[in-house]
Amino acid sequence: MKFILALIAIIGVVFSQSGETKIEQSLNKLYKAIDASGTPDGKVTKAEFTGYFKKFDPNGDGLDKEEFKKSLADVAPELEEALWREFDNDRDGKLITYAELESDFDEFDVNDDEKLSEVEFVEAIVLGMIFHDEIDSGEKDGKVTEQEFVDFFKKAAAKDGKDGLSVEELKDALGGKDKYPGYIVEKFYMLLDVNNAIKNKNSAQEKEIKNSFDAFNANNDGHLTVEEFRNAIMNGIVGQVFAKLDKDGNGKLTADEIIQVLDGNKDKKIEIGEVREALKGIAEDQIKVLFKKLDINKDNVIDADTADDKKNEVKQFVDANDENHDGNLDWTEFQVALGVPIG
Repeated sequence: MKFILALIAIIGVVFSQSGETKIEQSLNKLYKAIDASGTPDGKVTKAEFTGYFKKFDPNGDGLDKEEFKKSLADVAPELEEALWREFDNDRDGKLITYAELESDFDEFDVNDDEKLSEVEFVEAIVLGMIFHDEIDSGEKDGKVTEQEFVDFFKKAAAKDGKDGLSVEELKDALGGKDKYPGYIVEKFYMLLDVNNAIKNKNSAQEKEIKNSFDAFNANNDGHLTVEEFRNAIMNGIVGQVFAKLDKDGNGKLTADEIIQVLDGNKDKKIEIGEVREALKGIAEDQIKVLFKKLDINKDNVIDADTADDKKNEVKQFVDANDENHDGNLDWTEFQVALGVPIG
């Protein structure tokens, strides 16, 4: 798992140095304008983020389309509508409110450090564009069904008449190699490969693509949202696990919440099969990592008796990794608990 994360990071550096696409240039320019409006340190706070847009809103009621356009720091014209869509969360087409901007900030800030980096900003916007413009091919309703997901990748893989999906074919399916930043497409491809949508780079069978859809679909409701899609790519496999366990979506995991998700038959004992079912689509090696961490007494069964904290291995796992002692695990604590290097 550490090797995979390191490899994804290396790919990101290599591709980011190999020349920026027009989209990336525009987004970098917009980020720098936002950053320069506050303390130009490459770390935009929520106050700086909303404060930048307030300068273009003279009546203080939120940004209409003309006001929003003026805030975009001369981005490429073809990006204006896409950016409006990414910020206009309620899709009313009228105003982008400050509540919406704050919500966008929280969603883009994937490491939850309350500071938005340039990489986070660019990746979040680009992944939103990929989701809405390329993958959501059906009703354009902001929800991708399993069949839409499957159809997209089957069509991409079939382009050369051969079985399988290469990274070059994925780039072509996403509008060509010069449309989106290469490192983001590479990260997307890598996570598909890890989740078995692409097996040895020469198989794109429907079942394997569905496994990847299941991994991305955090609440298992059969519809993939842009929030789930962004989280799956930006936070990787561990992020996908966290999202599936975070039943109420508040960004924190309690012992009871983890048990509710994993203990399928409600017998207060969690077996590996129940974990596989709850985390369907997640790579097997990551399922085993989580199971081993929760199976503290190493008897191949996770005790989940909420009436007895001394026996409750899930409670012990949470308490042992709860660094700030608030009774739950946040995203950083969860990563550390699973052995993901933080830095």
